[in-house]
Amino acid sequence: MLVYVLAGYLLDRWLDTAPWFILIGSAIGMVAFFMQVARMSRKMSNEGGKNEAGEKESDKT
Repeated sequence: MLVYVLAGYLLDRWLDTAPWFILIGSAIGMVAFFMQVARMSRKMSNEGGKNEAGEKESDKT
């Protein structure tokens, strides 16, 4: 997120358009951050119910 905010700050400074690009950079950074968190959460929940053999714990009898 910091990269997008910094890029927005630099664009605002270069184009003298403050605060528009920093706001856009912040929004893009937040969306990217939450997409990454959702992707990691989904991956962890898919791997959470499997044992070393790749079987789900609930499938074992």
